[in-house]
Amino acid sequence: MVNVRVSFSRMGWSYIFFKGLFHDLPGIEVVDPPLVNTEIVSEGVKISPEFVCFPFKVILGEMINLYRNYDVKDFMMIVDYGPCRAGMYGVVQKRIMKNRGFKDVRMFYLRQDDLRNLEWLRVFRDLEKRTGRKFDDYKILRNTLLFLVKAYYVERISHIEGLVRCREKNKSMTTKVVHTLMNLLDNENNLMKLSNFDRTIDENFRKIPIDKEMEPLRVCYTGEIQVMLEKWVNYDLMGELGVMGIEVHKQYDV
Repeated sequence: MVNVRVSFSRMGWSYIFFKGLFHDLPGIEVVDPPLVNTEIVSEGVKISPEFVCFPFKVILGEMINLYRNYDVKDFMMIVDYGPCRAGMYGVVQKRIMKNRGFKDVRMFYLRQDDLRNLEWLRVFRDLEKRTGRKFDDYKILRNTLLFLVKAYYVERISHIEGLVRCREKNKSMTTKVVHTLMNLLDNENNLMKLSNFDRTIDENFRKIPIDKEMEPLRVCYTGEIQVMLEKWVNYDLMGELGVMGIEVHKQYDV
């Protein structure tokens, strides 16, 4: 039996629900991915193919940083067979890292082409083989619900954020509320308590004084999913638009 340190790309607030997928599994320690910065991205740029897309380089840089500085050798990557090349990153990134001397790096793939076919459950079986331990079916079901519930709340908070920031009377108050809610969500793993988290979200956003008479310009925020989610990459475009008095609606959600 071995203890495995697992991590993944941060992708904005997405790490919160990915952590839920591996919560309290025997032999698994989830490492929070650090905030993306210039140094992390530079490492990915150095060893990536020149013409590969920028999100590939960012995610590869995150993996190198986690490997070197956090002793993480096991990574979870989403894969699918849709139009986005992100679904094929993991295989290529693993090969690049091994060629660069990271010989013991391992990838675990979360298949997301269709949740109904249950292919994504393979990630748990692969981790069982890696740790030499059996996961309770109850924990797999609970963690799946944690993943889905937290993903829903992350998206709901982000949606309300796009509506409120442009109307706030006290600048930066929306940002403070969002960070408070995300931290609460990150630290809560009780499904019964999470069932009432909608109320917590509403109560916190109601504390923000807003201009109810304002009729802001409304824009649709769209693009490559990793670029949309990762604030370092997009220069916090959603927040900047809100400060400018623009109501923001994301086209895609996780």
